[in-house]
Amino acid sequence: MRFAEKTGQDVVYIESTAGDLFLEKARDLDRYTLVFERLRATALSPTASADLIAGIASKD
Repeated sequence: MRFAEKTGQDVVYIESTAGDLFLEKARDLDRYTLVFERLRATALSPTASADLIAGIASKD
């Protein structure tokens, strides 16, 4: 999570069936920021995503 106000630092929030984690160490923030940026770079656009979903749904 990145906040517009500079009152606190960035936080990585992980939710799982085992519980929630809040990571604040620079090493963790760097690692998860890199993962998120890579996912964003390879993701389809919103329009392409909707087209893909519609195409798959129409095959039933």
